[in-house]
Amino acid sequence: MITLRLNNDEAVILRNIVRSFIEELRVEIMHTDKREYRDMLKQQEIIVKKILEELEAKGTKVAA
Repeated sequence: MITLRLNNDEAVILRNIVRSFIEELRVEIMHTDKREYRDMLKQQEIIVKKILEELEAKGTKVAA
């Protein structure tokens, strides 16, 4: 397990970056024709959403 210490400002920025990445993944998934690539992107989305959940659980939630 990796431990990452962030101050509040850093945590807010990281959460926003992760949210943006999730949105980009969703767009990419919608525009992808190849099933294998789409499945891989969906797996990444699941993992990144878990990371976002952990970030939000560890600190204050910030509206997107």
